[in-house]
Amino acid sequence: MVMLEILTGKKPYFQVEGGTDGLLTVFALPIIEAGNIEELLDKRPVPEPTPWHLQALKRVAQIARCCVKLVEKDRPVISDIVANLKMAHALICRDEPGLVDESDF
Repeated sequence: MVMLEILTGKKPYFQVEGGTDGLLTVFALPIIEAGNIEELLDKRPVPEPTPWHLQALKRVAQIARCCVKLVEKDRPVISDIVANLKMAHALICRDEPGLVDESDF
């Protein structure tokens, strides 16, 4: 859920147009499944994401989608989550040479 909040800038329960309450998972999961990551992203002003950033964001969105599955056995184990987040970080580091790579630690 936290990954979805970070990607969207929305709380788990938020107001949708018309003043009704919306669930973040109900809002986000169809967008992720359709592959429309840019539609999902927080709309606050930020620099335009590069192709590498978009790949990393898509990976994070897919991880988040898997983590909120209703059936516990369908969710990934923490080691898979960490491995995928490391891959997303590596994609961003490709595009940002000044970022510290985890191999530097």
